[in-house]
Amino acid sequence: LDGIPLAIELAAARVRLLSPQEILAGLQDRFRLLTGGARSALPRQQTLEASVAWSHDQLSDDERILFRRLAVFAGGFTLDAAEAVCAAGGEGPDRLAVLDLLDGLVAKSLVMLDDSVGPETRYRMLETIRQFAALALSRAGETAALRDAHLRFCLASAARMEQRLIGPNPAVIRWAATEQDNYRVALDWALAGADPEGALNLARPLAFLLGHRGRIREAREWLERALALPGGPPGPRGEALWMLGFQLWKWGDTEGGKVVATQILELAKAAGDARLEGRAHEMFCWAYLYSDPVAAKASIDAARPLAEAAADAWVLMDHTCEVAFIAMRSDDHAEVDRLVGDALAVARRHGSDYFLYWNRFTEGMSALRQGRLPEARRAAEEGLRLSTGIGDAVVMSLHEYLLAEVTLAEGEPRAALERAERALADCERAGADVFVSKLLGTRARALMAFAHPEARAAAHAALEAAERLGDPWVHGPVALACARVLIDTGELAAAAAHLDEARRSAAMLGSRWIAAVADHSAGLLAAAAGEGDRAEDLHHAALAAAVARGLALVVVDSLEGIAAVAAAGESWEEAARLIGAAGRRRDELGYRHDPAAATCAESAA
Repeated sequence: LDGIPLAIELAAARVRLLSPQEILAGLQDRFRLLTGGARSALPRQQTLEASVAWSHDQLSDDERILFRRLAVFAGGFTLDAAEAVCAAGGEGPDRLAVLDLLDGLVAKSLVMLDDSVGPETRYRMLETIRQFAALALSRAGETAALRDAHLRFCLASAARMEQRLIGPNPAVIRWAATEQDNYRVALDWALAGADPEGALNLARPLAFLLGHRGRIREAREWLERALALPGGPPGPRGEALWMLGFQLWKWGDTEGGKVVATQILELAKAAGDARLEGRAHEMFCWAYLYSDPVAAKASIDAARPLAEAAADAWVLMDHTCEVAFIAMRSDDHAEVDRLVGDALAVARRHGSDYFLYWNRFTEGMSALRQGRLPEARRAAEEGLRLSTGIGDAVVMSLHEYLLAEVTLAEGEPRAALERAERALADCERAGADVFVSKLLGTRARALMAFAHPEARAAAHAALEAAERLGDPWVHGPVALACARVLIDTGELAAAAAHLDEARRSAAMLGSRWIAAVADHSAGLLAAAAGEGDRAEDLHHAALAAAVARGLALVVVDSLEGIAAVAAAGESWEEAARLIGAAGRRRDELGYRHDPAAATCAESAA
């Protein structure tokens, strides 16, 4: 009710007949609902409409025309927007008169000045005033013409936004966010008027903006409504499909992504559109990323020459990003070290914070696997800063996940748990199911680290989420976490089954880290079963793989596992030597994650 005293008084009077929820719903037509003021009051104070009408009647003819036409804006407008939409031709004031007329409306408090959103001055109407202006616009028979002019303005504004969003960077996102409500109402008008080209061309940038600001569900809904309209040129339809695939990937719907990629490829080939064809192959990369890394790499490689021919900076940046990301997922960290520098350089050249923070995540995860914890923390903190600047809740949660993993490795499970739970809440609000299972896995491991009674249930919840997603890079570590919980509780057969699942994930990815941790965990299982020789062999296998691939944290865990076996066999000198070596390495790395095995071995030694 915009704090208007009369409106509040009239709404309060309706509580005798309606619930607050019903009153709220009725405010979509507030001038019908908010009537019946005191009969002793002045006529203009007896209904809300009469109150606003009194102010409206004091306006000049040109002020009234501008006033009612401004009703098409939602969430505010600039002077340029008012000139372009409200003085677009026909009867009424011309563009040169708009500034003075707008000044008069501000002076009469019918338009508010809003200089809090950036360097460009914006204006807005209180919602009560805007609804009155919309009624006046309708009575003047100008609604359709002004909504059409508003749609044209929003299409031009969104096209400028897309040109500047190659990055994207925080300044562009903040600027575009100020027009978000205008894009929504303009898109509604295009959809209602069965304008497929306009709807597709506006749904795409709106969805890009919404998706980057953590509103994935809404982004997907707008795109699906626009794509449901028949017709429209193949270019805009293909670009809208690409944006839908982008949101589906964040949603974790890889099968839907494959369907969309196929549709884009068919449209691109029919139209001879190399840029769109490159984006179809990029979409196939995203769709295969979780299930088939070889196909994912082949797809993004196929996109590159098409992107070069079409000068598509987005796909060129994504190519360098994805090849490094795929290498990281398979634990080829020497290749990551080679590729990620190029990826960061390309992103910087184009001013893309988006690809900078994705590449920082790849860099940080690779550093974590290699035990370079300070480097991993720096990369995650930088990625979090960049993604926070844009407002990308999805990637913010991913960097929170990385920071939680680093914090866990540094021996602070409660702080890691807080980070993971905060990021989980952000993911759930955004609808970013793709990262939920990873965060659930971190949450389970943090609970395990301080022997929380919910650790077992948390690990199984993470496993269920990972199975739904179908990504071996997520499923493997979660299966390992479940196995560790079950080893601690003595459920050895079930633990062995989860280790087999983790090994299958490792084989699909070619992940040396998952395979090495699976061997180490199998060594703990064998020791729990009283099979000392087998436990020692498995820990040695894990140690050899970890040394060969530079997986420093697994080296420490494996040394402690061998030490525990030695202590169990009363080889005290060997156990003490191994514990000393592991302890020195822990100190060098700052690694404090899993003290349980070390405590057991140290006690025995």
